[in-house]
Amino acid sequence: MKRMISTFACAFAMLMLTNIPAQAQANLNFLGTLQRDQPWHVDLDNSNNLAPAAVTIFYLGKTLDFDIFTVAGATSFTVGDSKFPRGIRRIIIEVSVPRGMSVAVLVIQGGTGFSHPCTDGCRLALDIN
Repeated sequence: MKRMISTFACAFAMLMLTNIPAQAQANLNFLGTLQRDQPWHVDLDNSNNLAPAAVTIFYLGKTLDFDIFTVAGATSFTVGDSKFPRGIRRIIIEVSVPRGMSVAVLVIQGGTGFSHPCTDGCRLALDIN
């Protein structure tokens, strides 16, 4: 019995050590709050760069969901009007570009817009009400 308890305690300790607690990102920029019941879209302007940009949109809530897009060089891209997945409380938009380049990000919902220049890449956070 003692061996089983010590084995369980050791396994539990190893499980706890491998689970790193959530940490805030130093370069996470908070843009604002979006309304859950209204459609929204993201405009990505990569027209000043010849290199492509990678964009990941994370939907955080009870579950984690994400979408990945590539914006070709010298183009713009719009992630169309969409409703929020059920149970989502926050959205993080991560933009990766080569060093020295920037992508203009504009998040629009109704008459409200949040913009960010995303120089050398960025992480943008939006709360959902």
